[in-house]
Amino acid sequence: MVSLASTIYKEEGSVLFLDTDTGNARGLYQHKFDWWHSDTILKLKEEIYPLTGATVYKNFILTDSIKKELEIWLFEKEQKEKKEKEEEMNLLREKEKREREYAELMKLRKERINQLLSELNAVTLLSVLGKMTKNEKELFMQLIRKHGYNDDNFPGVFKVFTPHNFMIHTPHQLWQLWIYDKYIFRKDEPYDKVWIPSIMKEMEKLSRNGVFRLQYSSGEQHFSFALYDYFDRLNLMGMVKQFGSKTTKYQKILANELPFFNSRDVHNFVAFHLSTEYEQFMVDSELLYDIREAVSIYQGMIKWQRDNRPNIPKMDEDELLVLDYTSNLLKAKPELANEWEREFVSKMYGLSKRGFNLSEKQERHVRSIIKRIEQQLDISLSFSSNRS
Repeated sequence: MVSLASTIYKEEGSVLFLDTDTGNARGLYQHKFDWWHSDTILKLKEEIYPLTGATVYKNFILTDSIKKELEIWLFEKEQKEKKEKEEEMNLLREKEKREREYAELMKLRKERINQLLSELNAVTLLSVLGKMTKNEKELFMQLIRKHGYNDDNFPGVFKVFTPHNFMIHTPHQLWQLWIYDKYIFRKDEPYDKVWIPSIMKEMEKLSRNGVFRLQYSSGEQHFSFALYDYFDRLNLMGMVKQFGSKTTKYQKILANELPFFNSRDVHNFVAFHLSTEYEQFMVDSELLYDIREAVSIYQGMIKWQRDNRPNIPKMDEDELLVLDYTSNLLKAKPELANEWEREFVSKMYGLSKRGFNLSEKQERHVRSIIKRIEQQLDISLSFSSNRS
């Protein structure tokens, strides 16, 4: 009986018991409900009244006073359900709107992805030259010849779009290659560090000399933003690493020379990887796999290049003695060299004494100075011109 009464209450919203001894009805109504203790036990206020004074209202047997309370409760219940239905419909409409907007965003992103890849595939060194001034062309061709680049091996790390590229009107292929050549290429200790503000100043100088075209500022934006964006991408490739977490101005060079790799597709995928956030819009796609594989290959080559730098022998004792003698000679006879040469020789000696390797360019300068001193004094200094 308990289970039957529970079922009737749940289905009809009330259950009525008749006391045959007194003729009274004992009613349990939804609007008097407090809470369920279990599936068959609930807490509510019981209504007791003579059955002879009862009436029927919407399938409920009750009294007039109970009817008034029930009407109010049913009205409030209806309003609450109506409001909940409206909220549910609003949520559904919002969900459908978000899904439509996301689908549209996905479509636009995919179109942008295809557009960017098409642009990268269409760009050639010749087409880049067509966008340059005379001075930019001369510098670009000089760097292209120096590094032996062509359309197949031109690195993707020099094709990077950043949100602030527009602040530098010179094609990014040139200024990114120029940064690599001047500040990264074959820079060993103690020159394996980059101070980005110095790059900014040098670019401003070249701009005044008619080499680079810069848009110095636009609102709160500055052309240096493109430099910081670019070094952030170089960090991703493992070429440089930011010193500490408090500033991005100081960067340490990890890979001072890029590998030669003849694959235009790989270089374009690397450029695409560094130029856009794309992975969330290309889940499990074949193109995503190809991009990841290309980037992984190139990062692996950069790491190999970084871990297998040529081991240039340090100066031996005889060479250090010659450099030391030359440095002291220039202090005693400053007329043998100009101020820059005297300071340069002294600095090179200090670096060599501390165990640092001189670059080929630095060695050539040192030998040139020593050779001239030998000719002036008609003496022979046994500075070796070849490393063993």
